[in-house]
Amino acid sequence: MAPQQRLRGNEEQLQMELGRIYEELYETYPGISAVVATSRAQEAELWRLREDTDLIYRRHPAAPSFDVSVPLSQIDEYIARCIPELRSIDPAFDPYLFGHIADGNLHIVLNVSGADLIPDKAAAVESVLYRDLTQSGGSFSAEHGIGSKRIHSLRETADPVKFALMTQIKSAMDGARTLNPGKVIG
Repeated sequence: MAPQQRLRGNEEQLQMELGRIYEELYETYPGISAVVATSRAQEAELWRLREDTDLIYRRHPAAPSFDVSVPLSQIDEYIARCIPELRSIDPAFDPYLFGHIADGNLHIVLNVSGADLIPDKAAAVESVLYRDLTQSGGSFSAEHGIGSKRIHSLRETADPVKFALMTQIKSAMDGARTLNPGKVIG
């Protein structure tokens, strides 16, 4: 069998298996939907849509965004808890939720311009979103790293032993503190 024929056969098997998995999930979660690209053009279009978060930021300039990880088994519960709690902070909050749900990575972007989110509200939002993440096996920072604006969140949520180890590694590698000074671990 030629390589192209084997590839097409594998692709057909993969499509059938994806369909079977989707049907099984749909029986338990009838509200789900999925799209599977069947051509390179569709694949490119799906990636374009996935990456086009500019639409959000044009509507809500500098919208506060969060990148959390949540154990897969707890995503529904996490969202069901957070949305009403966010709305209790501000009834207009209706965050955009997306991500790579299969690995528990959830992006949460508030539907408000960053300039309109006063510090007290921002702290309340973080409290809602970050509460119990560490205890459940999740993290307040899934894939985008800590950055200078999340140092306080790291200090508040990190396991003290892990944080001490990070500090020791930083000291061992950068005793003179010349690499990335003032970031995450001084």
